[in-house]
Amino acid sequence: MKNYPSKAAVALTLLAGSMAAGLSAVPAPAERPEHTCGAGCSHHPEANGIQCADLPAGLPMSLCFTEDTDPAFVAEVTQRLTNLWLNGGMDGGLAYQLGARWNINGSGTQGQPLQIRWSVVPDGVSIPDELGSGIGSAPNNVNATLAARFGSLENGKNLLRQVFQRWSDLTGLSYVEVTDDGASWGSAGGSTRGDVRIAGRGLNVTNILAYNFFPNNGDMVLNSDANWGPSTNNYRYFRNIVAHEHGHGIGLEHVCPASTTKLMEPFIFTNVDGPQIDDIRGAQRHYGDNLEAASDALANAAIPTNAEGLTSYTNLSIDDNSDLDLWKIVATSGTKVSLTVIPQGGTYTAGPQTSACNTGTSVTASSIHNLKIDVLNSAGTVVLTQDLNGLGQAEAISNYEFSIAGTYYLRVSPVTTTNDLQLYSASLTITPVPAIPADLNGDGVVNAADLGVMLAAWGSSLASADINDDGIVDGNDLGLLLSSWTT
Repeated sequence: MKNYPSKAAVALTLLAGSMAAGLSAVPAPAERPEHTCGAGCSHHPEANGIQCADLPAGLPMSLCFTEDTDPAFVAEVTQRLTNLWLNGGMDGGLAYQLGARWNINGSGTQGQPLQIRWSVVPDGVSIPDELGSGIGSAPNNVNATLAARFGSLENGKNLLRQVFQRWSDLTGLSYVEVTDDGASWGSAGGSTRGDVRIAGRGLNVTNILAYNFFPNNGDMVLNSDANWGPSTNNYRYFRNIVAHEHGHGIGLEHVCPASTTKLMEPFIFTNVDGPQIDDIRGAQRHYGDNLEAASDALANAAIPTNAEGLTSYTNLSIDDNSDLDLWKIVATSGTKVSLTVIPQGGTYTAGPQTSACNTGTSVTASSIHNLKIDVLNSAGTVVLTQDLNGLGQAEAISNYEFSIAGTYYLRVSPVTTTNDLQLYSASLTITPVPAIPADLNGDGVVNAADLGVMLAAWGSSLASADINDDGIVDGNDLGLLLSSWTT
């Protein structure tokens, strides 16, 4: 069976009539997840009567509060304790709201990339009443509902694939779709079913759109009684439901204020598409960015997308005070490289979910770390450091020339010691040495070695030695070679 944390599920709620207009500081109804209380605590599930702190499984204590305690205070204290024990107290405080991250085959370290399998559960598998609402079990009907809502089952699955691809584009998560074997609901993931399984059933209400379990589970149940929205913007309404729920499935909590600026707010809206800055920061804190490697060793350095010319990157990050980002450059003598890194994120307000969901803490996401750029040789020795500007400002190296052919590395790292995440964009330009026609062996110089190549081809029509392309290797080519002699 899967490991169900004490907060088993989080539901995404629809505020009736607000889909098109969006939301602004709307009251969030108190959720009623399954609670596990410590010794001496009683559980009162009624709204505004929470008696125990809703802490994730594995934390060293449970807290008791009086019945008249403000739920906003309970949520804030709970989040701070979650931050303290799950993330060493250094996850940026209220900058993003994190539960436990996935731990699959030991890959449970903060900032480490992860591959997750996902599957759509066959119709007919029994889905129990996991919200405790007294509606009993019901057969899974997600396949039939996807087909009915989107024209075909494949159309519906394609929307799911788009959601997972977007999370992959923005984070160190990657996904593999597998065929689900129809094992009973709650069965552990594996080669024949997803770590994340997607099912559907009616919940006899329409204001709850879906619910999702937290790691190490991640399963999702879509409410087939609810409206999954119009086809506008490639079914953005539905895609935002799935993206939000899977946010819980990778360890993200709800976030306030409800200002329609963050995917993980408790209500559905469609003025933005998928994960936004706060959502990206939280997910990358858990799993790194989409160039993240299992370790920061030189052997895991990223290969630039373009061997020459400009490559632009967005939504990269230094995810803590020790993270490094590396690019590997294989250069010929005279190759030049330029790299500019610009902090991203801006300033916004975010905090834990409260009953009113109208407050948060100001986060200056663009000024978490002062970044620097290093150039390293093949042995990992620093040959250049660029750290001219301060917190929140860009750093750049321009047309740095590799005088000797070989393997080099560009490294971005934090100067500051804050154990928090800094988003940044990067522009990398590689300018190779212009080709020398007389450099017949391609080693970057014209010398005796090239003369040897020419003499071996003398009198032939060998194109690689025919510098003037007249169909024969002769004295004309020799003259061009000698005029280009460099050593």
